Amino acid sequence: MFKNLILIFLLFIFFVSCNDTKNKCEDAICTQIFAMATVEINSNDTLQTQSFLLPEKTLLHFQDGTNLSFNNSYIIADDSHLKILGYNNTRSIEFIVLKKGTVVHVDTFIIATDCCHISKTKGSEVIDLN
Repeated sequence: MFKNLILIFLLFIFFVSCNDTKNKCEDAICTQIFAMATVEINSNDTLQTQSFLLPEKTLLHFQDGTNLSFNNSYIIADDSHLKILGYNNTRSIEFIVLKKGTVVHVDTFIIATDCCHISKTKGSEVIDLN
């Protein structure tokens, strides 16, 4: 009887300790800042860019060059991609630059995430295509 009680108690502890499926970011308090990882591209041509999540090659972002945010800056990833990048994670992003449908530059960026924002931890600040 005593062995059965110990077994039931150990099983209870096991299930309680393994049942912690709560999202660790669920209670995070985030700022209203919207973070973006960008790269400046020096070029006289209209360019298109694509950001792919590696290794699965999921398209994260496409930009056609007509609606640049500022100073020829192109977006690699932003806070809207947090779910797909994963919280408290580091991911590689392949950034492809196209001119008239032809690839003219490929770069890999490392993007880190926390519960609230992304940040570029590795990759070019400027790509010169002139």
